Amino acid sequence: NFETAWLYWLAAKVFNRDYYRQICIRLLHYLYHRSGMRNISDESLPRGIWRWATSQWNPSYWRDDNSWCCVAALAMSADAELAERFPLRETAEQIADAMAEDIELSLPRNQWKTKIWMGELASPHWGALMAMAIGCTHSIAPKERYLVGVEKILGFLETHRENFTSSEIAYMALATSALVGKTNNETMLTQARQWADMLIERMGPRGNLPSQWRESPAGEHLVDTIYVQNWATLAW
Repeated sequence: NFETAWLYWLAAKVFNRDYYRQICIRLLHYLYHRSGMRNISDESLPRGIWRWATSQWNPSYWRDDNSWCCVAALAMSADAELAERFPLRETAEQIADAMAEDIELSLPRNQWKTKIWMGELASPHWGALMAMAIGCTHSIAPKERYLVGVEKILGFLETHRENFTSSEIAYMALATSALVGKTNNETMLTQARQWADMLIERMGPRGNLPSQWRESPAGEHLVDTIYVQNWATLAW
């Protein structure tokens, strides 16, 4: 929902179509006022994080999905009207705060599931996106713990790079390139280029990257447009 709202917000700007803007507004209205996916009452969980879906017997709070909620909300908060109608910046800061604390508590043990979060920190599928979300939030709401969190998670992931699949390398390239756009950091730029080069080295003669993520059929000749090719293209 957040990603689609973001898409229509961008489309409204590019094509100057109010119809697209209204779709964005209706999606945000659903998210904030009708879905029940945002935690605003359970004091045992960080306030403002988003569960995976509306209809869940046991709600799941995923590190990667909340990262995208954070980044999309942050982008749309630049719009004065949307920022006035919906707590977009608050959403980004709440998620970033919860994730920064999660890194401090969970990183040494690298748990797949904690009391709050789901997703493996040692994999960029989750860890890199967390760094991206926290770092992007730092660009508009600077906090020392955000910087520390980004450095910790990226440093931790760097030690696992030899075992990364094409999907995980694509996530690293995406996260670091997004952070370059927000920080203008030369070290981050070097990292982003290195990850992008690693993707090119794995590219097949027809332009595809090998499908290697565990949720998809694996094969050097196959194209995964959910967990590999799409993120690589955005990162490049």
